[in-house]
Amino acid sequence: MAKGVYTEILHVPIRDVWAFVSDLNQWAPLMPGYVDHHILNDQESIWDFIADVGFKKKRLQVKVVITEWQEPSRIRFQLSGWNEAFIGEGMFTAEDVTAHSTKMIGHLEMKTKGVKAPVINGILKSIVPQQTKKLTKTMASQIVKRNYVATTTS
Repeated sequence: MAKGVYTEILHVPIRDVWAFVSDLNQWAPLMPGYVDHHILNDQESIWDFIADVGFKKKRLQVKVVITEWQEPSRIRFQLSGWNEAFIGEGMFTAEDVTAHSTKMIGHLEMKTKGVKAPVINGILKSIVPQQTKKLTKTMASQIVKRNYVATTTS
């Protein structure tokens, strides 16, 4: 399984990290290649995005199922392809560093199934860490930006 882990230190309290991460509508659009998403219920959503799988771009539909909400420190989810045979899982965790800074860690694991799996899984080994880093950094940037705007307009 291709794995990616990336850590960012944010100079915001953990409650502000949780406020952002616990709302899929805030971070689904930050996913690299994002096209659209639909919330089905509190735990399930469908995400559409364009994925660059090395040699070509593919439009993917992914079912995201939240398997754990542990406020304020963890959201865990499972992924499954609706139009492609792949599975995965991921999570975002947050840990207090100080009262005003938080360590946020993004985790993602994915693998494909089927005839082309050996080739595509090999490609995913380089793509998944890059995408995990990109998404986590973008989320961190948005959290810090929102926190800055909130504190300067209060």
